[in-house]
Amino acid sequence: MPKKIRMPESPLENEPWPRTEKEDLEAFLAMCEAEFQQDTRNALPAFEALTYCVAPHWGKNQRPKELKLPWWAVEVLCIGYLTYKDQAQSNNPVSLGQAYNIEAQAQGEEPAITKSLRRLRDLRIALMIALLREKDWKLEAAQEQAHQETRLSITQIKRIWRKHGPRAREQLKKLREATSS
Repeated sequence: MPKKIRMPESPLENEPWPRTEKEDLEAFLAMCEAEFQQDTRNALPAFEALTYCVAPHWGKNQRPKELKLPWWAVEVLCIGYLTYKDQAQSNNPVSLGQAYNIEAQAQGEEPAITKSLRRLRDLRIALMIALLREKDWKLEAAQEQAHQETRLSITQIKRIWRKHGPRAREQLKKLREATSS
């Protein structure tokens, strides 16, 4: 059984936010589409995009009768369903997860969702370190704090920072510029 990925809270939870809900949705959908374009076999960004579109309406009494959805995401999900349906009629049926290419394709291979969640976790950890560095923490102290909060090894934390640190610093810089204007 695979190990559970501990997901730290977003380190930006208490930060001032410069964008409206609509602007955020547009940005998230653009990120999902860009991720999909990097690997068009991966349907997870399409599921994610639809979740972002629906989430603002969950738990509300008034739900819209119609919802604007990105065409690329709907198309990806329809193609996956049709693949599943066509394969069900063949001598070689596949699971729904295989049709969407989100299950591991070979024994010992990680499912796509595990890889995606790990990447999100790593980006949050890098952002946590970047925020601490912004508060004049030494790099080693910020990495130690991330280690304490996530219970990942210090070696993993350092690897995460090397890989995602530049992106986290750049995103934090953009956020600060947007909130100061």
